[in-house]
Amino acid sequence: MARIQLVTDVSKWGLLKWPAQTRPRLIGFALLMAAATVAFGLWSADYVLNQSASVAFNLVVITANMMMMLVAAFLQTVLIADLFFAGPWRERVFLGLKVPDGEIDPVAVEDRNAEFVIALLLLVIANAFALNVAAGGFLDFYHNEGFFQVRLRADSASERIAALEDMADPINNEIWERPGLQDAVVARFGDVDLEVRKRALWNAGRMKIQPARPQILALLERDDEDPGVRAEAAVALGKLGDDTAARRTIEAVLERTTDSDLQVGCLRALGLMASPLTVSTLARHSASTDEPVMLHALWALGRIRHPSSRKVVKELLDTEPTGVTQCATLDAFKMVANAEDTVWARREFQRVSPELDCQMVTWDDREGTLHYIVWGETVRIKLLKIVANTNPFDHRDWIQRLVNDSGESWRVREVADEILKQMNKANR
Repeated sequence: MARIQLVTDVSKWGLLKWPAQTRPRLIGFALLMAAATVAFGLWSADYVLNQSASVAFNLVVITANMMMMLVAAFLQTVLIADLFFAGPWRERVFLGLKVPDGEIDPVAVEDRNAEFVIALLLLVIANAFALNVAAGGFLDFYHNEGFFQVRLRADSASERIAALEDMADPINNEIWERPGLQDAVVARFGDVDLEVRKRALWNAGRMKIQPARPQILALLERDDEDPGVRAEAAVALGKLGDDTAARRTIEAVLERTTDSDLQVGCLRALGLMASPLTVSTLARHSASTDEPVMLHALWALGRIRHPSSRKVVKELLDTEPTGVTQCATLDAFKMVANAEDTVWARREFQRVSPELDCQMVTWDDREGTLHYIVWGETVRIKLLKIVANTNPFDHRDWIQRLVNDSGESWRVREVADEILKQMNKANR
């Protein structure tokens, strides 16, 4: 089997000899190829960035650009060699013309292979740089924005969604502030596909596109809009941070809508904002007969961590709720309780059944963050955590007794032991 060899002898390449038959022809073809390369490069840059909807076809176009650039650089190198290398280099070395038999070559011509290859490499780099500058920094723009914009123009909704997902990947966070990329996301708010619109709204929140607030608010306020889209709009506003106009709009929509999914979306947004000014609204919905709405209202109250939210949650606990309502209320209270509540928590710990358990309820958002609406653990563990979150050092002996109590459930003993470890670590 023949081995592949690197041929460095220019005379053996056999490339583009016809355009180099004469110097005028070589000059003409070198200029023509350079002009064609620039023209095709400018056209392809405009097409790829503003019209193309196919990444695969873009690769073909970019490859064609590279091939034309290589040909142009090669012809330019041959022309430079013809002009500056001593003797009839083009005729003797590049074209391989021989002196007729019986005649003596009056000039000894050196191959200059190394110089030719170096000049070719330099011209390839120079042509690539010049073409990129002429196209307005096409390569950098395509890498950071154009690639995503092309995919967002694809006919397939799944491809547009995939583009938005890749864009929101934390690995790409350095390009999130590029105005062109943000505009491309906002443009998808009006996509014909509902799932694309939802994903675009999520991206706006994930990427912190603050200029998109007016468009997101407009979508949320539209009663004729799909409830799922409006719910995503609310969550996007929540991820953008607390804002008076956004908060009031979300509360207004929450009060007037009867759609459960939209209510949950609004409550998630208020929970993400965690503003004490929403406590009264959340308090009303914590008494909702719609379980998901009630659970998310309590979750949001717990995230606020303000005396006003503690007051609401404590009043709910005083009504002695049962079932999932008790579980969600205790989870909220874990976050808002203060040192005054530890005695109550210990008393409740002794009173409730060790077998009283809670089923986990979560919200797995689009970026993969798992929000625990209700923790899957026993009621006694929730009460133990209330003590741990408020005033554990004054109750160290009680926590130690739980660890040592062989009659206590292993889950309670394990949590108590972990609390002691954290306390010891804090004292170091």
